[in-house]
Amino acid sequence: MRSIQQNELKFHPTMTSRTENESKRIFQNEVLTFKSIIGAIVFFVLGVITPPAYRNAIWRDSFTISQVRNSSLLLQDNIVCSEESLQDFIHDQPLQGFHIFCFENGHKSQVKVTAYAEATRSKKVSWGPEQSTWDSFEKKLFSIMSSKGKENSKWAFFTPNGRPIMGASSMKKNAPPSLQNFMLNRIASENMVILIEGGMWFWPAVHIGFRRKILLRDDNVSHARAATLETLSVDPVVLSVEGFLSMEESDYIQKIAGPKVQHSSTVAKQDGDKDKKDSDFRTSQTAFIRSKEYPMLQDLEDRTSVLTRTPLQHQEDYQILKYSLGQRYDAHLDYFDMSKYQKDTNTQMLTKNGKQNRFATVFFYLSDVEKGGETVFPRFNRAPQPYDMKDCTKGLKVKPQKGKVIIFYSLLPNGDYNPYSLHGACPVEEGIKWAGNKWIWNAPINHINHDK
Repeated sequence: MRSIQQNELKFHPTMTSRTENESKRIFQNEVLTFKSIIGAIVFFVLGVITPPAYRNAIWRDSFTISQVRNSSLLLQDNIVCSEESLQDFIHDQPLQGFHIFCFENGHKSQVKVTAYAEATRSKKVSWGPEQSTWDSFEKKLFSIMSSKGKENSKWAFFTPNGRPIMGASSMKKNAPPSLQNFMLNRIASENMVILIEGGMWFWPAVHIGFRRKILLRDDNVSHARAATLETLSVDPVVLSVEGFLSMEESDYIQKIAGPKVQHSSTVAKQDGDKDKKDSDFRTSQTAFIRSKEYPMLQDLEDRTSVLTRTPLQHQEDYQILKYSLGQRYDAHLDYFDMSKYQKDTNTQMLTKNGKQNRFATVFFYLSDVEKGGETVFPRFNRAPQPYDMKDCTKGLKVKPQKGKVIIFYSLLPNGDYNPYSLHGACPVEEGIKWAGNKWIWNAPINHINHDK
């Protein structure tokens, strides 16, 4: 937080060379200056500089630690923008809508800024040292952002560990200079920040095989819960997660879902598929489970929220899946391409006519499978659209393993659809496959409220 300079609070107690009225006027003006600064700080504390979408569930007003139920959120912030730390974010290929900013404080509060547009060194831009204002900084932001990022007004700044700092909605037109400067100083004080055009945190893939350790919970110093993310694919972004789901939790979910599973139906059919049978696409069994009566499932939802750095109310209810011998799910997309749902009023209402959508999927493997049952990504490494959606011979294949978890992103950081996120479930050839998932949206959908 910016410290208040002495000259901003100088009240001039002795003014022998001025008239009494003049002294009062100066005093009143400087009190107003003081109040404007305090007001800016109050606005910050109340969450004005945090995007409204984050003032939900456990992610309220600057990540209050006590609001993560039964746990604390441990995030290392203010990472120094060094060559070593940049290695955790720089990509060989552009990551659309994901930009890295490094701030270096110079002489007399002047700041030097280095930006890595789309997370690549090939789009490195520097300016300063200079005395920046919000207006001048915003112009440089817009020169880096894509046209969609400028138009959707959802962009947000995050720390390198996914904590939101401020977003486009924070800066209202004609905001007082004190608030503008406060916000600019707030960003620069982090040293290294991430600008994401779609306003949702997105774990950068970096390269296949890249590993990132993150802390999920810290009950006490000796029992910190950590997870490791490993990149399985860069486009689409697919990450495996170690240390997230226990064997006991996997068994518990199977026990709850067992009596509830029924033959799966497709949630929403595209306009051209209305006359096709559900079994033409999918032959698994499914149960949708709300966590309200299950404390263990509530804990897992909180953990999912912390893992993805997204608000709890952005999650759908649990979808639990059972695949018996020969059962499958053809390649499909988790997001709703609104150009293909023009006749589906329910999907239009769900997505608010395309204004919100499924952003990411957290997929849990709840059992081992002797043979088959892999999750396949046929467009791995930007492969062409497959002709046969049942084909499991090409692409990235993730083998089911009890307790294993993967994250994959359906949208790009700028909010665009990612057609390379096409995925399916290969037929089970031996054994039974149990799995589950959490769909994460880029806006609150209010499926979950543990307080009700």
